Amino acid sequence: MLRQVKRRNQASRPLIVNKMKLSQALEVSPPDRKHQVKGIKKHMAQKKGKDKIPKTYVDKKTGKRKKTNPWALAWAQYDKYGVPSRIEKD
Repeated sequence: MLRQVKRRNQASRPLIVNKMKLSQALEVSPPDRKHQVKGIKKHMAQKKGKDKIPKTYVDKKTGKRKKTNPWALAWAQYDKYGVPSRIEKD
């Protein structure tokens, strides 16, 4: 009986890992803002400094603490300002 349970747990683990990888693969940066997502991740990794972006924040609606999503920040900038002006259009 214990061996069957153990096998079930081992079989279910890869599915969880695959779901986590899938959710990370679904994160897409907005057009022409991949560099911004990389910069946000870089600033989130900083230990100190004025440019540091906090890794967590308090959600205003629920009052719960959540992780900062660099793709969401980039999409918010894209929605507000559009494509960066430094990009030349052909």
